[in-house]
Amino acid sequence: MKLSITNPELVDTLVEFPGGLWPTRRGGDSRMLLIVKAPQEMARTAKLRGGFRFYTIPVRLGTVATCGLVTAFFDDPDEPYIIRTPLFNEEITQNFLLLLSSDSFHVHFFDEHNRELLGFRAENPDAHRFREFADTIRFVSPSLAHGRQLLDEMQMWFSARSSSDDDAAFAIHMREQMFPDSLVDHVDNPGDFDEPDIAAALRRTFRDDQVLSNPIRAENGREFVDVLVTTDKTLLLIQAKDSPITEAALTRTLIRRRAVTAKHVGKAAGQLKGSINHLKSDESIEVVTDGKSRNVSMSGRNVFGLVIVQELFDPDRPDCSPGVLNVAKETGIPCLLLDHSEFQQLTFFQSTEESLVQALRQIFSVGDQHGAFPRSRFGLRVGQSVVYEPRVGGDVSDSIAHKPARSFADGNRTAAASLSGTPATAGTAGTGSSGKGWTPTGSV
Repeated sequence: MKLSITNPELVDTLVEFPGGLWPTRRGGDSRMLLIVKAPQEMARTAKLRGGFRFYTIPVRLGTVATCGLVTAFFDDPDEPYIIRTPLFNEEITQNFLLLLSSDSFHVHFFDEHNRELLGFRAENPDAHRFREFADTIRFVSPSLAHGRQLLDEMQMWFSARSSSDDDAAFAIHMREQMFPDSLVDHVDNPGDFDEPDIAAALRRTFRDDQVLSNPIRAENGREFVDVLVTTDKTLLLIQAKDSPITEAALTRTLIRRRAVTAKHVGKAAGQLKGSINHLKSDESIEVVTDGKSRNVSMSGRNVFGLVIVQELFDPDRPDCSPGVLNVAKETGIPCLLLDHSEFQQLTFFQSTEESLVQALRQIFSVGDQHGAFPRSRFGLRVGQSVVYEPRVGGDVSDSIAHKPARSFADGNRTAAASLSGTPATAGTAGTGSSGKGWTPTGSV
């Protein structure tokens, strides 16, 4: 049965959880439970492959030999989706040790908007091996510096891993499905699913009436942008390009998927340029959404254009970024390129209009300076508090130096969702690089 039915209090807590892994227990139950809050691609891949793997990544922090945790979902044999989780001397790490020492546990997948997708009883055939490992490992106190080092070294290690490293990972087998899944095939029009999710993410920061989905130009009935945000101070014009999330799509080669992303970026940048120029050509324009008419104007507002794609691989950022930066140069309006998971983390951590605008300015400034948009990272939980320090930029080459493993909370080809802490207090948003990684809590 769904966790959202049997234990709604746990699901309520997920609202404050940026994403990643949360090992816990049901009330009154001694058995461990794993909640995975991540993009739907990870849940679908886990179901398709019948499981996933945990890697314990050796890292030396000062004089202490410790480890971090990478969770991999193998849609691709070399560059899977990954979640990077820094481990410190704290309660949640003890829960991870208990989970991975268990012969079996339940795993429930949720998406970024807390919708329950999938639930399985999982078997851990190498639990005995992990119990031996757990007796030997030490952990340090949490700190921002340690968190950054853990995340960066986990990414590099995973990118350079060998087949023997894959063999040594802890394979988790998903055996018994506990309820019909809620996975949705995004086939006919992927945007029908992506655009509402983008609007929902923006409503973390803006009022419902300030976020307009698919506004239509009143004079000709054509769509103006995919999503529009308009306030007294801010105007966001967003073009989004999604990709089908199906078994066929997930098993395409990475070369094909990267080519599709590059094509989507080019098309979206062209559409964004047209929308900006149309708006600049008049003092204001009239758009219609949900049967209501609105006047939209740039006057006196912070204006940004955003191109959002489903997944963006770090090595492709130098090639994909110029098209968006050229729109900014030609229109005089700051324009940014983000992937879906990166955008989700941005809106989760920048929960006020002022902080979001500041973060967009910073991301654009770094991208404009280096000619490529780096993957942005939004903080790390330290102890019981969250450091909401946007960390964007640095040398762009640092972001693309190694082969990406997708990260979840980034849009990296490492879907890495690295989160540490309990959902109520945890939360750091992620970065991505090697693998396709997501790093929701603990990405710095």
